[in-house]
Amino acid sequence: MLKEKHYRDERATRYALALTLLATRQSNGVQTQIDWLLKHEGDRVLYRLLKARLAVLQNNDAKAMRVYKQALRVYPGDKMLGLEYAEKLLQNNAAQKAKAVLLKISASSNPHYYRLLARAYQSTGAKAESHLALAEHYYIIGQTRFAVKQLEMALSGDGLDFYLASRINARLQELQLEWLEEQKASRNW
Repeated sequence: MLKEKHYRDERATRYALALTLLATRQSNGVQTQIDWLLKHEGDRVLYRLLKARLAVLQNNDAKAMRVYKQALRVYPGDKMLGLEYAEKLLQNNAAQKAKAVLLKISASSNPHYYRLLARAYQSTGAKAESHLALAEHYYIIGQTRFAVKQLEMALSGDGLDFYLASRINARLQELQLEWLEEQKASRNW
């Protein structure tokens, strides 16, 4: 399409080509597309993500981490960027940094966010918070019963301060009521 100039939007075509090359693990040509996009379109978070993904594909984790970190300075709070960076940090055993990144972005009912946050909390020894985050993950994907179980496990742990225990208990009461409603509804079906 690019050779024949047969496209509606050259930017979209080049971006799609870069994504396709990355998805098929072909690093050749990706940088060319990124360079063109940056030159003709300007800086965008999606292009920075392409650069980071290319660095990961080329097994250059140090470069990928720099790209993610720099991109977050320019686009603080970007959800997609934050999630990708946090996931990479967790893969590199940097759970404390991953947790900090995640806590700076909005969760907005994203189960993947809560799954990553649970991993970060677990890796830093915050078991109750890990269970609380995992409960939200289960709740968002429609598994209220598993969410309740996670909250019960969170409350059964040692060393909970009053505020965290209160938060967990309040959420547990909410979800227990919802779980009872779900059970009633399924029996009436």
